[in-house]
This record gives sequence, C-alpha cells and structure tokens, in this order.
Amino acid sequence: MPKNEAPPRSPNGKWATDLTLAEYFDVSRCTIWRWAKLGKLPPPEKIGDNTTRWDFDAAVEHALSKRSK
Repeated sequence: MPKNEAPPRSPNGKWATDLTLAEYFDVSRCTIWRWAKLGKLPPPEKIGDNTTRWDFDAAVEHALSKRSK
C-alpha cells in the first residue's frame, strides 16, 4: 500500500483474524503475531473463549503509524 494512501475500511466487519491481516499485509500469520509482540500491531482482543481478533482499522492505522517513524 502506498505511504500516502488512506487506510482501507475493514473488509469483513470490525474484527480481523491473523489470517485476514496476514493476507492484507502479504506476510505470514506468524509475522502478524510477532508484530503484535513487538508493538508493530496493537495487541489482539479476546472476544471469546477460543477466539482472538484484532480491530482491523486500528491494526492498519497502528501499523502505518509505526512505519512512518
């Protein structure tokens, strides 16, 4: 995604899986978890007993703000 382009809206609603983010950023699912651990993405939220998701818009905005620094 070009640097000056506005972040897109969530492709499938508010919540995004690690797979959704991995496809968006063209990286592996392991990279998404590593980025979250390193603070390049916000921490995921537990929305159920076995369900962890990211707010798609917040994750993209956070990643873009970290990239520009």
